[in-house]
Amino acid sequence: LWVTVKGVGLTSDSTIYLSTARSLLEGRGFFAFGEPMTQYPPVYPLLLAAVGKFNPDITVTARWLHAFLYGLNGALFMYLAYTSTRRSPFALFAAGILYFSNEFMLDIHAYAWSESPFITFLLLTLFFLTRYVMSQRLNWMYLTAASLALAAVTRYVGITLLPAALIIFWIFSELKPKQKIRYALVFGGISVLPLAAWMMRNLVVAKTAANRVVAYHPVDADGYHDLISSLHNYFLPSTVTWWNNFFELTVVIIVFGLFAYKLFKLYKPGEKTESELITLVLTGLIGSGIYLVFLLISMTYIDAMTRFNYRILSPVFILLSLSAISIMFGYSTKAKNNAVWAVFLLTVLIIGRANTGSTVDAAFFKRANGLGLNGEIFHNSPLLQKFPQVDNNITIYSNGYREIGFLSDRVTVTLPQKYDAMSRVENLLYESQMAAMCSHARSGEALIVTFRLLGKWDIYPTEDEIDITCDIPILYDEYDGLIFGIKDKFSITP
Repeated sequence: LWVTVKGVGLTSDSTIYLSTARSLLEGRGFFAFGEPMTQYPPVYPLLLAAVGKFNPDITVTARWLHAFLYGLNGALFMYLAYTSTRRSPFALFAAGILYFSNEFMLDIHAYAWSESPFITFLLLTLFFLTRYVMSQRLNWMYLTAASLALAAVTRYVGITLLPAALIIFWIFSELKPKQKIRYALVFGGISVLPLAAWMMRNLVVAKTAANRVVAYHPVDADGYHDLISSLHNYFLPSTVTWWNNFFELTVVIIVFGLFAYKLFKLYKPGEKTESELITLVLTGLIGSGIYLVFLLISMTYIDAMTRFNYRILSPVFILLSLSAISIMFGYSTKAKNNAVWAVFLLTVLIIGRANTGSTVDAAFFKRANGLGLNGEIFHNSPLLQKFPQVDNNITIYSNGYREIGFLSDRVTVTLPQKYDAMSRVENLLYESQMAAMCSHARSGEALIVTFRLLGKWDIYPTEDEIDITCDIPILYDEYDGLIFGIKDKFSITP
């Protein structure tokens, strides 16, 4: 709450979630900007709508929701580390340092993104799964399946938790093989049913399961550099070049891989006291591996917009952190080598000390300048202040149609796109759409707006291309954008 004093962080994704939540509160269902919402799953907009009942400004309640989730996720993260290590206060301390000293975790919870509730359901899935392993009561496995289902309908990638959960169930369940198969099918069915129902709804209302098109667009070298640097920067301060990050990350992986190998050699199957710890180790390693493979496949064939950044890799940080704490505690206990545990704790303390300074600095900067569309630069944008002067019957075409539409609370339309951003498939109707937009603007019934604060996207026509193609006057030209339109039709003040 202290960091988000100017409002919860908003980006283009946030506008879709919040617009959908507004639509739900108004009784119109899952719609965003006048179209069925299919690009994202439904749970996060439902959460926003639920808390939105307490305040007419949904961004205010979103801010409180994310502050609550930041604390809840930190508590769940620390508790899992605590219980898996025989209630070690040092493990609790280490988990707290890793979580609360991390700038990325703060950022993820400060913005209206679906990552924070997804992390909640991820941690609940781990909690229920470990309870099942320790008690062998099937009720815990049903709760595991339910929380996993909620993760999958919060972020589509949540379905990658299912293979890891089923592997753990198969390894640690004391049921007979035939019973394991039967219950695995039941748990799998519970986990996928809500997601399947959502996709069926999407097919009915929009003729698309998830607003994606299958097309080949391989991840380039920069994408892999981002993966290396993002994973590295979660645990260690960033270095100048990606190959330095690669070297340090490789050393860390080798060290923990070695201790994991030694732990598994010492572990005797059936040891009840270590089952919870081994569950977190295996789930972390298997779950993060499947998650990364799924992301790579998705980026290659389904969604070219996805990037290996700190947002998308946040579940990997959660899974691997819990796995690392469990590995080091487990090995030091089994090998009776307290020095290993002491060195690990000292390393965590050093990492926390290194990260805390940048996290505190970032927190002060975000508090002073705001976050995303709730930042000072957007609040003070002269271009955004022009829209109250424009009649609601006038169509606004823009590269920032979502952002402008959300901030000005009016219907806006995208500029013609040269190709689809997610599939990179060429838009064969681009020329005709440009001609139609220009004709609409020349009639005096539309404005064309380029919003410079959002940066450049090569999927949209440039300002020069719009100027040449449409050949209409520029009504507004400042640092934050341009407005094209017919002077006689609008009275936009300079």
